[in-house]
Amino acid sequence: MSPSQHNPGRHPHPRFTLRDVGHWPAAGPAGRLIEGRVRLEHQVTDHDGNSLKPAKPVKGRRPRRTAGFELDGERLKAGANALILLRRLALVGEANEKARPEEPALEWAREHRLGYDPERAEALQARRDHLLRCLRESGKHVLRLRLATEWRLVIGLGEPLADHEFGLHLHGTHGWPLLRGSGLKGAAAAWARRAEAPLEEYRAVFGDPPPTGLQDETTESTDEPADRDDTGESPAPGGVRFLDALPESAVADGHGPVVHRDVITPHQQPYRTQKDGPQTPPGEHEPPNPQPFLSLSGAFTADLVGDEPAATRKAADWLTAAATEQGLGARTAAGYGYTTVDELVLP
Repeated sequence: MSPSQHNPGRHPHPRFTLRDVGHWPAAGPAGRLIEGRVRLEHQVTDHDGNSLKPAKPVKGRRPRRTAGFELDGERLKAGANALILLRRLALVGEANEKARPEEPALEWAREHRLGYDPERAEALQARRDHLLRCLRESGKHVLRLRLATEWRLVIGLGEPLADHEFGLHLHGTHGWPLLRGSGLKGAAAAWARRAEAPLEEYRAVFGDPPPTGLQDETTESTDEPADRDDTGESPAPGGVRFLDALPESAVADGHGPVVHRDVITPHQQPYRTQKDGPQTPPGEHEPPNPQPFLSLSGAFTADLVGDEPAATRKAADWLTAAATEQGLGARTAAGYGYTTVDELVLP
């Protein structure tokens, strides 16, 4: 049976094309070479094959939408450096009713996983392993933890490092996401204080707190030592180093960090942000203000290097408790940041 006999009333399928709804040149170290574009699907012909001039937005179904960066007319692939695209460039121009200037960066980061390359990540991890073996041979004690997200993770939200707040710490060379050692150390220290760890154990891991000045006469005395330098000597350093946690590399199955586009939608923004003049009362008539950001899921490898085995073990226990019970990063009250932790053997 011919197609015409099978469906005698059949018409040609309509044709569609992608047309710009947002276009912004970039300012920064790449000059105007890089552009951000957002394209939306438009209908070119109707069901009878008749040309529609001008093309119309798609009706009756969700139109296809693309966004990303372009260099000399070609879309940037995964080999681009996320640190440059997200932290060193600003797309010049205003949002319109159909697109926002941060959308190309968000979509590129999601689609290409912030430029993550499993093979280069494995080479970076191999260099880290070699460093840790050398430290272990010199008498240091090394523990490795695998932090795997239970849902999603937000690290670096609110950092004023770019035109937009994307919510991620990025590696200074490769541009991949990472968990900074200072953040891991802070989370472990917060848990140790919450657990009321003995002062000597705390000092063995984190050292003395920096001096904060003399207590005034009205301060009630306590059994805990004041955070001050009575002897004139510098605070003693901690005995455990928290290295930056790198994304887990797995060339065989291509695993690595997965990047998600999320949205925070603050309500009653004038009431929450007003600083001068009469206070604006909160009201349900105020429009919501969606703010996009990036989050992660996947696994990270955290390494601890200590002078003494007992202090290194205690640091690992505190970091494990903080990551599983308290969460890492921002928005933990909304379910972000909780991880499962496993101890790994250094190769």
